[in-house]
Amino acid sequence: MTAMRSSLNNMKHFLKRLLPVILAASVLSGCSEIPDKTSDVTAEAAATAESTESAEAPPEKIEEIPPADFEIDSESALLKLNAEGGVFDGSARTDGTYDGNGYIILEKGKTLVHIAEVPATQHYRIVLAAYSYGGAAISLSTGAEGNSGVYYIPKTDTPQFEQFSLDSIYMGEGPMLLTFEVLSGTASLDYILIEDSSAAPNSCYRTPVSVVGKNTGIHTIGTMKYFTDIYGTRMLTAQNVTPGTNAEIDAVYTETGRYPAMRCGDLMYSSAFVDESNAEAAEKEVELALEWARNGGITSLGWHWYAPQSYSSDFYANGTTFALSEAVTDRDIATATPEELQGILDGAMITEDCLLLIKDIDLIAEQLGRFRDEYLTVVWQPLPDGDSDLYWWCGDAASYRWLWQLMFTRMNEYHQLNNLVWVWNGSSPAFYPGDDYCDIIGQGIFMNSPASNAGRFAALSYISGTCIKPVAMTTCDTIPNADFCKRDNALWLWTAPASGEYTIHPNGSYAETYTSWQRLNDAYNSKLCITRDELPDLSTYALNIRPESSTSDTTDTATSES
Repeated sequence: MTAMRSSLNNMKHFLKRLLPVILAASVLSGCSEIPDKTSDVTAEAAATAESTESAEAPPEKIEEIPPADFEIDSESALLKLNAEGGVFDGSARTDGTYDGNGYIILEKGKTLVHIAEVPATQHYRIVLAAYSYGGAAISLSTGAEGNSGVYYIPKTDTPQFEQFSLDSIYMGEGPMLLTFEVLSGTASLDYILIEDSSAAPNSCYRTPVSVVGKNTGIHTIGTMKYFTDIYGTRMLTAQNVTPGTNAEIDAVYTETGRYPAMRCGDLMYSSAFVDESNAEAAEKEVELALEWARNGGITSLGWHWYAPQSYSSDFYANGTTFALSEAVTDRDIATATPEELQGILDGAMITEDCLLLIKDIDLIAEQLGRFRDEYLTVVWQPLPDGDSDLYWWCGDAASYRWLWQLMFTRMNEYHQLNNLVWVWNGSSPAFYPGDDYCDIIGQGIFMNSPASNAGRFAALSYISGTCIKPVAMTTCDTIPNADFCKRDNALWLWTAPASGEYTIHPNGSYAETYTSWQRLNDAYNSKLCITRDELPDLSTYALNIRPESSTSDTTDTATSES
């Protein structure tokens, strides 16, 4: 233990000398070609604007800038760092089996900081040897680019170290500051391996053009075809909005002079057991989504589903007593009529909760049918994050898959909604509803970092193990740097900042808390990112003889024909 304390003291002194050098490199990296914000470009209060057209004169559009070039070497590398050799604010242990002189235990909020002497500028795989009795999440921050990913350590009864990795982490030659922070739980850490790797594989972009729904409309086939045509070459800009308003979109337009390609709303207030005071917002949300689609934008709608019970209705698990498992049935009820369902209920073959689920699905289908009747596509994102513990539909994988498949079949076959592109949001294969029940895989990422999250991107692409699906960052706190995404070959189909405080102040003006004005304009003026004014006519896109772009090649070999 004396040797370990001496090592810790030496490391602390080394960090003090090295930190200014690393910070200076951070300032010089990732410089933008977009001019700094001036007093002439301000975010006047957008309030809760209800129109997609801003009353304010927008700033002058900036000419789009090409993606940055990054040095990428290709050298073999293998480094090993023992956890106890770094600077940490947890406890050191020497019992059990470990590598080196011991191991460390970190509780939630505690950190381990290490210096790695990286031999070349390239992508790396960073492996962490760890275990946790209760399960833990540990973030990795790599100097200039901030948080680069999260290690998810499953709970175990055995104090045996296992390896967990984050891949496609870009680091420059020389000393690199690695910071591991426990976000949840308590974890034991033994050592860190750093080995040469590569950007996310090109095979991630080999996705099917077909839509999983039956008798899909030509306009919806066109939307999916466009998605697959651009996937791997460019990313769609998107923005989550406060239901019933366009406040976030208007704030973005005021700052950039451009609208996002996709408006991401939510039908939460259209559920049966929502307070009547939200009825106006529910209708307004549908009207604004319809208007957006009529104006040539891509419309996405989620469904944070208020539990179908009158006395305790909420979509958060801790706000309702509704138990999904009690509604599950083995009977095939997805296409049953209301009369048939009532008869099944009267015969005690399903529960009242099961019937209420169907009734709520029917209500939402009625709203989605308004888009179908105008031949407008909806990128449909219901039941997010089933593999978390946030919502009443979370927790049990079998019950979650049953509910998803019930909704899919009822909307697809009973309601004949042929205008939906289905997006499953999650990260656990156990909750994945199946290749035949979703078109796109989504993930919410809240890391407060511009990193590409390439390792997560690649893992989600192969989550089913049989069919590669396009992957989208369906919500986030910070817009990822598009240049980093291209460098790491992690071009998400779209990235959508979260609504509310993540994008705007209470008065509706743009908030730089998570995404600075500079980074916002970098994204909306990058040639890698598509805004609404750049979208083709998706209603006829499927009839095009030849796609405008191809993703059969990589982002570096995209070609055009005259």
